[in-house]
Amino acid sequence: MDQYSAEMNQHGAEMDQHGAEMDQHSAEMDQHSAEMDQHGAEMDQHGAEMNQHGAEMDQHGAEMDQHGAEMDQHGAEMDQHGAEMDQHGAEMNAFCLPKVGKIQKGLLTDEKKISPQLSS
Repeated sequence: MDQYSAEMNQHGAEMDQHGAEMDQHSAEMDQHSAEMDQHGAEMDQHGAEMNQHGAEMDQHGAEMDQHGAEMDQHGAEMDQHGAEMDQHGAEMNAFCLPKVGKIQKGLLTDEKKISPQLSS
């Protein structure tokens, strides 16, 4: 029995060693799992931040589109005003230039026919 007891003790020690190695491996796997959970949480956070940034960029794009539309509208109004001013200038030239030409030629001398601004 001494030989058998010695072999059983040896086998028990080997099993204890194997158990310790398995416990160590299990602890390493638990650590790796915790690290992966942490990495997953960080990636989720990063994804949420990127989604937020995307939403902000979409909002900024919409605001810029709105501003562009307002600027286009303002440009159209300015073009319209310019056309009206050109028309007014043409009307003023059509009205004033013949009178100025007659004044310069001395043909229009009756003060009643000349406006006060032109006679002074």
